[in-house]
Amino acid sequence: MLIANAIEYRHPYRAAEVQISHRRVDGYDVIDVRDNGIGIEPRYRDQIFEVFRRLHPRDEHPGTGMGLAIARKMVERLGGRLTVLSSPGVGSTFSIHLPHPSFRGFP
Repeated sequence: MLIANAIEYRHPYRAAEVQISHRRVDGYDVIDVRDNGIGIEPRYRDQIFEVFRRLHPRDEHPGTGMGLAIARKMVERLGGRLTVLSSPGVGSTFSIHLPHPSFRGFP
């Protein structure tokens, strides 16, 4: 979903670039999906995770408005969180924070 969105919401005047990276922070595995797309206005950062919340008309960007809400719910069910940092016109970084297996009782 995050990669598909990075491609769908690419900047109209440059090729889409998507970077995926991993880091470990305070007992969490953090997966970052960074793009150089259109970005998200700060006032919409929480709303994009609401079911059926669309920021663009359907004829501009098709979809149901459920993808990010489902992604966040899936991450939360695993004991993690999904966050976003974004700058309009520059791009977005979605970060998936999942508890590292050793902190969940796994070897």
